[in-house]
Amino acid sequence: MLLADRGDATALEKVKAVLFDFASRYDDNTMPSMAQDIVKGRRTEVDGLNGLIVEKGRQAGVSTPINAEILARVRRLERGEIEAGLHTVSDLI
Repeated sequence: MLLADRGDATALEKVKAVLFDFASRYDDNTMPSMAQDIVKGRRTEVDGLNGLIVEKGRQAGVSTPINAEILARVRRLERGEIEAGLHTVSDLI
């Protein structure tokens, strides 16, 4: 993951392969708890998860752009500013 983050295209492809393999083990009806919260109109745990990563990264001087973007998008979803769907996150991969 560190090599992928540093721009190593081969490492990035390996990371993607591992993530897609992991994701493929779930059936189409599987939904993460944060997605369940969004569907039900409940507040999510995004601040305690991605928000914490962003804050700790900021404190350590480490950039966390993906987590910061996930945090921003989920907050927008919670406020009803954008609609949930694959299109909401597909450009993050």
